[in-house]
Amino acid sequence: MKKKQSYISRNLSHFVGFRNPLDHQGNFETLCAILASRTVAYSRETAGVQGGVQFSVHGGGCLSREDFIVPSVTCYADIPFEELSVVHCKKYGYFGLAFNKKSLAEKGARPVLYVPTFDGDHWGTNGRALLQDLTVVAKALNREDGKHRRLTEKRSRRVGSNPPDAEETIFAANSIFQKDLLSFVKPFPLEVEDEAIENVYMEREWRLFGNYVFKDDDVISVFVTEDFCSLLAERFPMFGKRLTVVRP
Repeated sequence: MKKKQSYISRNLSHFVGFRNPLDHQGNFETLCAILASRTVAYSRETAGVQGGVQFSVHGGGCLSREDFIVPSVTCYADIPFEELSVVHCKKYGYFGLAFNKKSLAEKGARPVLYVPTFDGDHWGTNGRALLQDLTVVAKALNREDGKHRRLTEKRSRRVGSNPPDAEETIFAANSIFQKDLLSFVKPFPLEVEDEAIENVYMEREWRLFGNYVFKDDDVISVFVTEDFCSLLAERFPMFGKRLTVVRP
């Protein structure tokens, strides 16, 4: 009998308690709001709306501080259910949802690009030095792109189309660099414990631009603590058979 791997999952999970993992009542209400709106949203104000590709560029920022490119994304963890309570739930709480990985990937979700940082990495070509180099090059590319167009000018490009000249090539390279690469860069300190909140590598994060407006059938599991299981089933009977108890 083939042994089943337990390293990654076929589903992607979104938990709601990052700032207060032990606030079960508050996290339960947040989960109920998500289920009511059928939306995993990057902000409460945008619930119910799919949203598009959005990110902001801050000239004084740096990738190592995650304040240079700030994308509007929703985040998911690629962790098997059996492993969720070991580390992840201690950081993100015990209330959340699981969706099919392929369905999210078809909407544009994909893994982040982790860059480990460590003591002494300001010198050399790795860690913070790499992040600084990416930041410097990105700012230069953005500056060159700005020279060739007015701030109010909007451009578009069909995926796979060949840029016809140098100006359009700079625009395409800048757009792809910011949206498809830098918006997915995630630094993390290598020399911290697995349980440390700073160790984001343990999340195995996937990102999706915009919100995820889902249908009932898209939900694989609804994670909840045992104390709130019956109450959630009462509020959302359509998810009753998909409730999964997570024990702290």
